[in-house]
Amino acid sequence: MDIKKTLSALKAQKLYLMSTKRDCYNFTMPLRGVGYNNYGQSFSQDSNVSTANAYKANKYDATATDASKILASFIVSGIAPSNLQWFDFDVAQDPTIRNQWLGDAASLIWREIHAGNFNSSLYECILDLVIGGEGILFQDLKKEGLHFELWDTSQCYFACSVKGGVVDSVYREYTLTPQQAMVEFSQEGDMPLPDRVMQASPDAKINFIHAIYPRVNGVYDGPAKNKPFASCHILVDDGVEIRQSGYDEFPLAIPRWNVIPDSPYAFGPVYEALDDIKTLNETAKFILQNAEMAICGMYGAVDDGVMNTGSITVGPRKVFIMAERDNMWPMSSGGDFNISEMMLQQQREQVRRSMMVDQLQIPQQQGTTATEINTRMQLLRQITGPVFGRLEEFLQALVFRSFGLLYRAGKLPQMPQELADLKQLSIRYVSPLARSQRNSEVEVIESYEMSIGQTMAVDPSIGDVYNWTEGAREKARLRGVPERLMNSNSQIRKIQEGRQQAQAQAQQEAVETEKEINESKKAPKE
Repeated sequence: MDIKKTLSALKAQKLYLMSTKRDCYNFTMPLRGVGYNNYGQSFSQDSNVSTANAYKANKYDATATDASKILASFIVSGIAPSNLQWFDFDVAQDPTIRNQWLGDAASLIWREIHAGNFNSSLYECILDLVIGGEGILFQDLKKEGLHFELWDTSQCYFACSVKGGVVDSVYREYTLTPQQAMVEFSQEGDMPLPDRVMQASPDAKINFIHAIYPRVNGVYDGPAKNKPFASCHILVDDGVEIRQSGYDEFPLAIPRWNVIPDSPYAFGPVYEALDDIKTLNETAKFILQNAEMAICGMYGAVDDGVMNTGSITVGPRKVFIMAERDNMWPMSSGGDFNISEMMLQQQREQVRRSMMVDQLQIPQQQGTTATEINTRMQLLRQITGPVFGRLEEFLQALVFRSFGLLYRAGKLPQMPQELADLKQLSIRYVSPLARSQRNSEVEVIESYEMSIGQTMAVDPSIGDVYNWTEGAREKARLRGVPERLMNSNSQIRKIQEGRQQAQAQAQQEAVETEKEINESKKAPKE
């Protein structure tokens, strides 16, 4: 495969999106999108940072920035909180199968994920998702554990091997210093770096391409050069392949918001509110200009041949030479602060509404109870939950990659043979957002149980229609109760048999006691 030629074609496909994505970043967080300012140049170049700072200086309102942070924080706490296990495992062929190993493996993987730098990397990745429509999180296993690296979306180009499917090919352009290049490409099997790289100045920038794509007839857990996903590093200027390797799973987790038709790329909430954000910024700019005139004053002057009206600067300790006292006078501003403030507030509310921030914030009212707040939060999650459905492809890639890395490293307990024979696991999400989406199913079950309970008051046999044990188990599963807290079917049978034996023994003792009492009554009195 000609990687440089493929990359050139992918860059051409993304070119028409660059200006729009640049605006999304520059009106919210310019420094996060510096790579979009000068297309093809890297973050380390001063011109990009200078351009970003110039955009930041022309940003007059922080509503969109604050809304992006609030929305990103809500998504992170809703899909992958660090203080709550947010996924579990099921058997894909039969989700009703229960095994202690499933819960233990999910719990261990969750702890390993959050033990490293995942929390900080995830927040920044979701910020990119909210602003630019997609984020890129690279995942690998190092000596200290799972390691996550956030990739700059402006340097990456996507492709899907299946039309409309998930992204499974990524080509990345990036730069390293000579020292970084020597450290990076010092592994066994890497090609030696050219002399020009070894002899370059310490601050030189060496351009590389990293291509990750599906490999035809790849072998899972096989040699690096035959794994299902190919990984190739190219030294751009020399056209030399420095490293050829591979991955057992796709190493990138890529969340996307609203996918563009016939494109692997997406746009986020900031794009949906971009017109309002631009209007709000202009309105804030005009208000500041009007405020400057109101604070500093505006003056009129007569060009009387003595006073040079072109060089007058109004300020303290200034002396103006004029022929007549009335040749200079203060003027009132024509702007209306009441109207401008009303328009500013309306536009701020519209931006928050477009980015769903108004739905995410709980009104703070005196006397609000904990139950009311909890009910409000459940309602918010139900409203916003469907919007995040596409994030499941991101979480699935993340969890299965973590599972593969840890299992091959021997950090997971050995899978029982009965599960190994099935060969396929599925992820069950138990995050706050996932649970809120399943609350409607729980409510249906509880409503039906209540209806049966009322009917049993008239006809007790109607309760035989419903499997109460499985109903309780299904509600626990939907609510995300940890599997280790649930008794298995065999344990339930033992408990029921023990209860039946205890009841039978109690009945037998009651019969014997009653018999003894009756016999004592019949005994002749002395």
